[in-house]
Amino acid sequence: MCTTLIKKCFQTFLATMCVVFFVSASTQAASVVTDLADYPPGGTVTITGAGFEPLENVSVLVAHVNDSITGGEGHEPWVVQADASGGFLTYWVVPFDDNLYQTLLLTATGETSLLTASTTFTDAGVVVDFRQSANNETNGAIQGLGNIHWINSIVQSSNSKYFEGMSNFQRLIITSVPATTGNIHTMSISHQSTKGGIHAYDFLTSWAQAKLDDEAALGLPGPPISISLNECGNEIGPPNTLPATCTALRAGAFFLDVVVPDDPYVSKDGSTATRIAAYEAIRGDRTIRIYGNAAMSAGSLTVCHDVAAGADQGDSYAHYVLQWTSTSTQILVEMAGHLAISGDGTGMSWGPTLGSGQISGGPYHFKLGQIGGAVLSTATCPNTLTQTTSLGSQDNQIKGGDIVVPCPTCNISGTTGPICPSSSANQYSVTIDGTCSGQCAAGSRKRRNFPRKLIKA
Repeated sequence: MCTTLIKKCFQTFLATMCVVFFVSASTQAASVVTDLADYPPGGTVTITGAGFEPLENVSVLVAHVNDSITGGEGHEPWVVQADASGGFLTYWVVPFDDNLYQTLLLTATGETSLLTASTTFTDAGVVVDFRQSANNETNGAIQGLGNIHWINSIVQSSNSKYFEGMSNFQRLIITSVPATTGNIHTMSISHQSTKGGIHAYDFLTSWAQAKLDDEAALGLPGPPISISLNECGNEIGPPNTLPATCTALRAGAFFLDVVVPDDPYVSKDGSTATRIAAYEAIRGDRTIRIYGNAAMSAGSLTVCHDVAAGADQGDSYAHYVLQWTSTSTQILVEMAGHLAISGDGTGMSWGPTLGSGQISGGPYHFKLGQIGGAVLSTATCPNTLTQTTSLGSQDNQIKGGDIVVPCPTCNISGTTGPICPSSSANQYSVTIDGTCSGQCAAGSRKRRNFPRKLIKA
């Protein structure tokens, strides 16, 4: 009888334990989350799971909520092992083929526990429109010197007239700006600083400064001409909603004028900061403007170079990080690149044959890199950003051989002393620094015992 009682007690204990285990397993809460709610094509989704069986395999799958969309890349399940706490970390890269503007369902299933968790995220897509200013079109809807035609092809003599010392306008529109931690946003921008050791773009300017520079230069030898910026002109998009987006952003109340820092880089040809100081003595502090569709704050810009001081004998770039804080999903950035000046090496100039018009061969570049969250590291140039999204291949190019060296760019040497009718004849030599063409003629006339000498550029 005692043995029978013990057997019954043991059976009751096992049954109770089974019930307890069943209730515990059925009520265990598994979860899965993504680091953001929305991603662009090519963006990396960080996936975190919790509450699964320790060390079990978990099958992870990303599929369309709209099950009528079939095929496409990246929609096969993959397996990740949970850690000793039942959690896991894995990643998924958003394919470019069939996910744009779609809602995606993420499901994680424990292969042992059969626990399942799911969440959704979207691929709204980042739209990028990056263009530069052709200022002398001879055909098409926008024509004439100073009438800006926004293009994403090469600026060259067939569509533009640029002199050293002018600035090339750059316009950038981005929609569906990805959300970031703390609404801190960054974007990497770069321009070629030297090509083959010759200076290309040497610093950034504002649109207002570029307009003054370009109107004065294009008007020589007469008065300045008027430049029509056509800020949201007909060359914009797709999509066809971008003109309205651009117009609304420029008319809105949300923008920042971000100060461009004085670049401390020392070239093999001297200090960049010295050239900037000479420019700002005339035009004032340099800024770039960023518009948004929500309140903006904490705008800043940093700069670094990808070669050491004095090591710009070949091709080199200046890299910038533009940072702002905002919930804006649309932005418009207005900036310009200053075309380096040859000259004699004083003031804004770099020296004979060293300016942007002296570059031969292929064009040089003004590029976009990534958009992201806070800066992770400044130890490298370009800096490392967090939560990055590629902006694709965004590269505005200008042909150096079609940039004109302003006249006169010359050195005059000879004997010193008064020039008067009773003096003996003196000879003076004039040399042109670099290639001077297309703007003006430089001349001198000497009377009596001075032979007439005319030099044309």
